[in-house]
Amino acid sequence: MQKFEPHGSPAKLLRLPLFLPLCVLWLAGCAVQPAATPVSAAIPAQWQTPLPHQGSLTGLAQWWQQQNDPLLVELIMAAEAISPSIASARSNIEQARAARVASAAALLPTLDATASLTRSRPPPINRAAPPIATTGQAGLQASWEIDLFGQYSASRDADQQRLEGSQALWHAARVSVAAEVANQYYRLRACEKLLTVARRCRLPP
Repeated sequence: MQKFEPHGSPAKLLRLPLFLPLCVLWLAGCAVQPAATPVSAAIPAQWQTPLPHQGSLTGLAQWWQQQNDPLLVELIMAAEAISPSIASARSNIEQARAARVASAAALLPTLDATASLTRSRPPPINRAAPPIATTGQAGLQASWEIDLFGQYSASRDADQQRLEGSQALWHAARVSVAAEVANQYYRLRACEKLLTVARRCRLPP
């Protein structure tokens, strides 16, 4: 005759510690996935595109002079003189240069000078008024903060990179303005040619 054991009997409680480790191992096996294979790709240490005309304004002007059209060069120079984008790029250069000078100055010693000059009359002696006395003082104080953790050096290098970047953007703005002026100029010339051809091919009334 089979023996009946109620729910939560001691026999089931004894088998429970053996069942729990098996469940844990089974869940751990389901959670394990194959490790991802790393993808190796050759990454260059740095990438930099060369500036048009090597960033030289003389080279930019000489390139447009090769078109043998003095009017085109004159229009380009006039447009660059009043272009807001070029003016803004030039302002960014000045701001970056000022920041570069300030960050470099933080690495140098500082020198503070003070001076003072006072005029006073001492109290009278035996009812005689003494002459007015003039007292001058001058002081000089020098200090230098050591860049222990390289904070000021890193700031100087960052400002230098910003300065070079703003100079590149300034030249790029000049190239963009020159290209836009030339594009509009050549369109005008093309329209004039088409108008001349149309007038020649027009049938007489």
